[in-house]
Parts: sequence; C-alpha cells; structure tokens
Amino acid sequence: MESVLAEVSGERQRQDEKWGGPLHDDEHSTAEFVQWIEDYAGWARMIASMKSMDKARRRLIQVAALAVAAVESLDRKEERRKRMQILPLSGEKCVECDEPADYARQYGCPQGRDDCPHEKEK
Repeated sequence: MESVLAEVSGERQRQDEKWGGPLHDDEHSTAEFVQWIEDYAGWARMIASMKSMDKARRRLIQVAALAVAAVESLDRKEERRKRMQILPLSGEKCVECDEPADYARQYGCPQGRDDCPHEKEK
C-alpha cells in the first residue's frame, strides 16, 4: 500500500508542476474535479477492457491524485471560509489578489501567493 500511496503522491507533484498547484486547483469547483475524475476513470475502464492493465493502472493513479487534489482544495477553501467568519473586515481589497486586504495581511494571501503585497486599494 505504501508503494501505491507514494505513486499517488508523485503523480500529485507532477500535476502541480504541470498545472500550477494550489493556485490553479482552487480556481476550480468540486463539480469540475468530479467531472475530471469520472472522465479519467472512464478511460481506465475502457483501457482495462482492452487488456492494457499497465495503462489502466496508470490512469487510476491519476484518478487518485485528482481526488487528493480535490480534497486538498476543499480543505483550503473551508479554512479560508472559517477565517473570513472570525475576521472583522474593512471591506478593502488587496490590489493584487482581490482578496480582503485585512485578511491577507493577517493570515497571508488566501490564494497562496508569496508575491502578493496585500496593499489596500486606493
């Protein structure tokens, strides 16, 4: 089992490098992730029916990595939602990431951007 989980982790890293990681993932809805998972799983089913088990297995590793990405994105969005509920907001937005500036200055960029200055809009 550890070997399979290591493969899923490696696939997640590959996907992050290709697509941009959390910044990219958090732009997508849960419904989009589910659609991608269904599509990839369907391909795995079709490939398996053609007796290409190595390719089907590879596709299933991708499905598992997509599911992990979806859960990680949900967790980040929920954490941001919770923080927003307890933070008194001034209504000002960061000029770079368009997130509430008070929140961004207090907790860091909700989009995970290291380069975001979290300045207030003028």
